[in-house]
Amino acid sequence: MEKTYTSVLTPPGMAAIAVVGVLGTDALKIVSRYFVPRKRAATYQSPSGAESTPLQNILASLSRGPVLGWFQEGRQRDEVLLVLRQPQPNWYLELHCHGGPAVVSWILDSLGRAGAVLVSSEEWYRLTESDPIRRAALGVLTKALTWRTCAVLLDQMHGAWRKVVSELIQALEHDQLLAHHLSERLAELVSVGQHLGHPFRVALAGAPNVGKSTLINTMLGYSRAITSPLPGTTRDVVTAEIACDGWPVQLLDTAGWRCTDDPLEREAIERARHTWQQADLVLW
Repeated sequence: MEKTYTSVLTPPGMAAIAVVGVLGTDALKIVSRYFVPRKRAATYQSPSGAESTPLQNILASLSRGPVLGWFQEGRQRDEVLLVLRQPQPNWYLELHCHGGPAVVSWILDSLGRAGAVLVSSEEWYRLTESDPIRRAALGVLTKALTWRTCAVLLDQMHGAWRKVVSELIQALEHDQLLAHHLSERLAELVSVGQHLGHPFRVALAGAPNVGKSTLINTMLGYSRAITSPLPGTTRDVVTAEIACDGWPVQLLDTAGWRCTDDPLEREAIERARHTWQQADLVLW
């Protein structure tokens, strides 16, 4: 018997809506154990004249489009939208539910008790997407932090990368200079591609009391880092995230660089040095 899989297709955390996917030959059967349509479908007629089953009612409703209803188990229920992405034999269904972690966890547990196997989003896209480029873009899309990175990833899903590769192949055959320019441009964009799912890390470095913490607070618009005229105020690395022109950036406030006999401050400076080595950019 083939397995039926389930996965959360939206990012973890608090949200208005979450999407749970169910895939497999028994996906509709499993979902029908818990899903109750708000309105019973009037289009299904049993060939024998017998009363239709809940599964038949759901299938008749889905033939018209997404179905509003409840995911219900005992006295617990949540209002959900059931969407059919792919029909039999390998059903692909989505449950659009409320996005609270407790609700999502309950739905996954219920589907699991009915026989669905929980998999990661990466494994889910491996099962549902044959195109490796679309699969990679979808995997990162749930981690995108800004509208701009989302737009880039959606472009990748819709063929932007394949188009550039095709242009590069044609240029290699007919215009070596153009091919050189295209390949150089792609090389320049590698760093951007590596940060579509996580922010650029920008560390602020310098001597004590030169305004590192003040600069971070000013960029954020609120007081995130403690400021003081006393040197050595910043001990641990203080982080904060902002968007610059649509690109996600993580700011890292580090301890001031100086010679000191204070063992705690020396440890803070060592942590600062390690942070600078790991950062994408260091502002001194």
